[in-house]
Amino acid sequence: MPIGTGKVGLFGGIAVEAGCETFNAPGTFTAVSGLTTVSVTGVGGTGNPGNAGNPGQRGAGGNGGAGGTGNNFPNALKNPNPAGSAGPGGGGAGNPGNPGNTGGCSSVFCINFAGGAGGTGGAGGNAGGAANPGGAGNPNPSQPPCVINGGNRGTGAKCGSYGGEGGEFNCPYEGFYSQGGQGGGGAGLCNSSGTPNSHTPTGGTPGGGQGGSGKIAKNQNVPACNGTPGNPGNLTGTGGGGGGAGAAGYQPGASGGGGGGAGFAGNAGTAGNSGSAGNPSTSNCVPVSAGCYPVTVPTGGQIIISWNDQ
Repeated sequence: MPIGTGKVGLFGGIAVEAGCETFNAPGTFTAVSGLTTVSVTGVGGTGNPGNAGNPGQRGAGGNGGAGGTGNNFPNALKNPNPAGSAGPGGGGAGNPGNPGNTGGCSSVFCINFAGGAGGTGGAGGNAGGAANPGGAGNPNPSQPPCVINGGNRGTGAKCGSYGGEGGEFNCPYEGFYSQGGQGGGGAGLCNSSGTPNSHTPTGGTPGGGQGGSGKIAKNQNVPACNGTPGNPGNLTGTGGGGGGAGAAGYQPGASGGGGGGAGFAGNAGTAGNSGSAGNPSTSNCVPVSAGCYPVTVPTGGQIIISWNDQ
């Protein structure tokens, strides 16, 4: 039997029997002749979940180690320069995600039923850690061993983790000819600077700093000549810095410093929180007249229209 169908007895019975209709999606409510008041219980849609937090920024690359210092013949051994320092701290933490939208309203008879609140956004990820620096180069000794090992390579992120090792300097030739070892290249974000024991001055790609160039001294009467420092990493500081070159001086030269590692990647942000369901509410004694009424129901919402005998 259609909604609100009248049923009148011989002695003046009810005009409209009691009933109800539930809407879980948009539709149309048809009020028949004789239906004058209804009750409406409704709730809006569920709020949308919040967005995930943004990942943390990559940490800073490690600085390259300083090259070893030289000495002037016949002076005694000079101390090495210190190792490069770690990068200037990690990158910034990620921003939290945006909150979700509020659930849509349900409506009928010009009455609105609010939806649930949107979920809060996820927390931003922690910043990535700074990479380890390259080791210092060894100094020029007053009496030569034949090999002076270069500074160790700095470590960092798994992708492009290692800076180049500092260049060694072997026994000199041609009398007092001496050249300092090259500085190791800094690590890039996607490529290390060479393989172990490669002593490459070329920075890894992208972002690794170039290692410094060694200087040359051709006889014992010239002062020791310190090598050039390595270039810092670029890509906003996440690539490793190149190592400084070793000094030239009375045989042999000093070794180069190791290149710094690349910064570690930041952590991922957390997922957003779920939205909440809307709170149902009821409106009683809503006047109606015969006709058709549009019913708006968003996803997750509901409207129930009911009436007593009339």
